[in-house]
Amino acid sequence: MFKPIGDLIFIEIVKQYEGIIMPDGTKPGSGDIFKVLAVGRGTVIENGVIVKPEVEVGDVVYIAGKIVNLPIDDGKMLCARASDVLAYDRKEVE
Repeated sequence: MFKPIGDLIFIEIVKQYEGIIMPDGTKPGSGDIFKVLAVGRGTVIENGVIVKPEVEVGDVVYIAGKIVNLPIDDGKMLCARASDVLAYDRKEVE
């Protein structure tokens, strides 16, 4: 199985989830809420220290940033930067 590098995360779309409260005026469309499938090891900063992403496998996340569709698992695997995650929840999706 492929693994993300750096601060990249592999995600899949979660169809219905109401656990994250959005600010007024924000209307997430279909595919704005994702489940984290894999997490890269983190970003290396100037002094050589690795800063791990806050999100973990299984987290449900809201992302505002570029999302890339990977040709893995029939195109269902998506990739984004952990730094583009605006909010996350560790609660199971119901």
